[in-house]
Amino acid sequence: MGAESRRYRRVGWRPSGVDKSSYTRYRTRKNYRLVIVAKPRGSYLSGKYWIDVHDDVRFLKDGKRCLWLSERSGFNHLYLYANDGSSVKQLTSGEWEIRNLRGVNEDSGRVFFVSNEVSPLEAHLYSITLNGAGKRRLDYGSGTHAVSMSPGGRYYPDTESSLVSPPRSALHSSDGTDLGVFREADRKQMEEKSPHLNRAVPSMKKGGNISYIGEIADSAGSGSAAH
Repeated sequence: MGAESRRYRRVGWRPSGVDKSSYTRYRTRKNYRLVIVAKPRGSYLSGKYWIDVHDDVRFLKDGKRCLWLSERSGFNHLYLYANDGSSVKQLTSGEWEIRNLRGVNEDSGRVFFVSNEVSPLEAHLYSITLNGAGKRRLDYGSGTHAVSMSPGGRYYPDTESSLVSPPRSALHSSDGTDLGVFREADRKQMEEKSPHLNRAVPSMKKGGNISYIGEIADSAGSGSAAH
């Protein structure tokens, strides 16, 4: 890369405890490399546009592969790399984006991620196998889901909410089964904090694929609206 300056970010140990990994970001933010310090090779991204730094890399227990999120296709998707960068397999694709990588259950061979595939305004949990097959959604209903996987990828708490529903938190097994609610939705608290209760979220399409989405809020003595 010539004399272009570079910065090392997100330095950490690999599962072996022997090698270190780091992201190298060049000053222009148009080049981005995942580096394994014990070897002079890594996975490399380059483009003419800005590349964001992220924390979504997972090294697998076999010590030979890692999961990595990349916008190389124009959308943020999941890839399976060899640690030396010699091979790569794209696990997800489409005109939607993965928001974050949540975890891996290597016993079942499934990866968990949150994406906006349903709508740019929503976030839902999915899983897919390490060979890119069997993608399935693990939650139901509309809204957003904040998920934190257990270290082995067997369980996860999920806090779901939407414009018209307050947060509800429950524990799930890795196949999406609801194991129990530990915080019910408190609509009374929502009503006390927000005067705009009767909400509608219309969506209109104009000029092809462009969506105009707004919120209409109605409350006693107020006819406010947000667009």
